[in-house]
Amino acid sequence: MKNIVISQEELDAIRNGALNEIDRLTAKLKDTLESYFLRFRTDEVHTWSMYRGNPAHTGTVGPTHRMVGGRLKFTREIGPGVKTPPIVTPQHIFTPAAGGSELECLALETGEQVWSFSLGAKATSPAVVSWDGFVYVPTDDQELYSIGVSSGLLRWRFHLDDLVLCSPCVDGTSVFLSTREGYLLALDAQSSKLKWMSPWESAFSEPTAAKANIFIGTYDGCLMSVWQGSGDIRWKTACLGKATSSATYHDGRVYYSLPESDERRGSIHCLNAETAEIIWRHETPADMSCTSAVSGESLYLVAQNRLESLTAADARKRWSFSTETPIRSCPTVIEPAVFVTTRAGVVHAVDSKNGKELWKYDLGTGIVGSAAYAGGLLVVAGEDGKLYAFE
Repeated sequence: MKNIVISQEELDAIRNGALNEIDRLTAKLKDTLESYFLRFRTDEVHTWSMYRGNPAHTGTVGPTHRMVGGRLKFTREIGPGVKTPPIVTPQHIFTPAAGGSELECLALETGEQVWSFSLGAKATSPAVVSWDGFVYVPTDDQELYSIGVSSGLLRWRFHLDDLVLCSPCVDGTSVFLSTREGYLLALDAQSSKLKWMSPWESAFSEPTAAKANIFIGTYDGCLMSVWQGSGDIRWKTACLGKATSSATYHDGRVYYSLPESDERRGSIHCLNAETAEIIWRHETPADMSCTSAVSGESLYLVAQNRLESLTAADARKRWSFSTETPIRSCPTVIEPAVFVTTRAGVVHAVDSKNGKELWKYDLGTGIVGSAAYAGGLLVVAGEDGKLYAFE
């Protein structure tokens, strides 16, 4: 029998082809399952279940008939020293408490405590809630917790060899994390088993998930796309500049914010998600450090004390809104309004169509992170150790 000799290059090509096909089939199965579950939904669910709202980090929950009018419904004491914003689902609010060493689950409508879980160390990023009924939170003793949403009981605890400072991303059956040392990891959401770990040391931002891909910024100023199933690199851009925000995925495009270019101006790049081709680049009038939000055909970004809206397709300016003090949060879009919070502790609601102010509310204290939304309530965390819920 004749021996068949296969070179290492041919083996690598076969392996990569098989992994790509597995990722394609996995994405197809996921889309099928999502379509199946959507058939049984009687109402459109609006929720802010993780950093920037969802795995794609769009910063929006879509149009809703339960618009926030600016009336303060309730406040809830969570204690000083909390450094991360709340996460909100249609029934619950999840927030660090007691200086960040506890995770509290509160009833969305009343703010009353449902359960409290002692973490033993401080939470390092906002919690993440998955569709399968579990909440995930990393802590500064290098642990990742998986806790039942209904019960408040521990499902598993996974020890990492490094700190997780960026918020995890849950998409389907996987939890994706980037560590302080620059590793990107994928864990099985049910068992906490390590699926894969990136061989490079460059992951920098929160992982953004879309279909079969993960998009992540790198220490050397590049944007990278990897396969969800294997962690293999799909593409990596050349250096775009110093990055401090996560990517935003929407409708086949990736939007990537960079804080400074020349003369203390920021910039945002729009790339083709499949090819990494740069579609357009927009320079902002001041430096920026927030992730943009995208809703429909509009993009929303923050540069110092200005909230700007551009057309997502070609970066044409739609409108600009200015605040008295710098905006310190990424925009939260709940059509037909965009919400931002300032360093002075003012919540602004801006009309998404024309940039006119709808209402504002001065909390009299600094605000931690971005506003979260679900079930008609907008929830923000104050530096005074309180949660504020608006309806």
